[in-house]
Amino acid sequence: MSKTTILVLFIIIVTLTVVLTSVSSHVQKMPDTMTGQIVNSQVKYISNYALTYAWQQLVDKNYSLVAGMAVKNFSNFNVLDGMINKISIDINPQKDTIRIAADVSCQMQGITTNHQGKALFAYDPKILDPNGITDAITTTGTVDIKGSSEVKGTIAEHTLLDFESVFGYSKEDVKNGANRTYIDPANNFAAPDGITWVEQVNDNSVKISNSDWVGSGLLYVDGNIEMTGGYFYGIVWVTGDMDMGVGSAWVEGAIVIESTSTVIFKLGGTAKVEYNNNAVSQLLQMVWPEKDKFDILVWYE
Repeated sequence: MSKTTILVLFIIIVTLTVVLTSVSSHVQKMPDTMTGQIVNSQVKYISNYALTYAWQQLVDKNYSLVAGMAVKNFSNFNVLDGMINKISIDINPQKDTIRIAADVSCQMQGITTNHQGKALFAYDPKILDPNGITDAITTTGTVDIKGSSEVKGTIAEHTLLDFESVFGYSKEDVKNGANRTYIDPANNFAAPDGITWVEQVNDNSVKISNSDWVGSGLLYVDGNIEMTGGYFYGIVWVTGDMDMGVGSAWVEGAIVIESTSTVIFKLGGTAKVEYNNNAVSQLLQMVWPEKDKFDILVWYE
């Protein structure tokens, strides 16, 4: 075999080796490419799911509709081959918008992809702007003060405030938009920020006795309430009698009582009622709109 032939064969072998190596490399990369495409597709699906989940949480009133951003981190919220890591909900009542951001990730065959989906909603809030509540206690009857109890602010006895005139919406409207609604609740029921609507069907009083109990916003009680412990920041509106005759309960904001009794508010022990204009005027935010009142402006999965 001549040197020329040997040289030609060598060149052919080298060329084939390079070609085969290149083909093998591309064959090995194909599964990674396909996996990457699947991961990208799944991570967008997970993001879309997360945005839908967050929106449904809003519709179901599992978030307080208050101004500002609420962030919830998840450690084990698995969806398909990935997970939801974080959901942020930013409510801007000045612009009547709600912005949702969902941070998600997906992992397949060692390939991990992170993604953030975003959605922007417009909504039509009903702003509760209390008008005319200037006293610490307003009652259609009288106030019985005993012990070491304390009232900071003025007391308006034999005075009737009209709910709709104060808030600009009927009781039914506000009830329909309440963050939480109770009928004959257990003692020390949860009263988060926003609007808590309580209806006492039986003759028993609503009872709050736990010293660690905290609530804020508007607490509306259709019936009687007995408050011997806890702290509330905002407005307590009662249609029956209110008893703070013992214990160390504290209401910072204002109490309004509309009842047919003669003495409808008892204050005793070390209980305290303190008028706070900020608690009255600033803490009462929005009544929830109906589901179909959330308009989608942007949805980027």
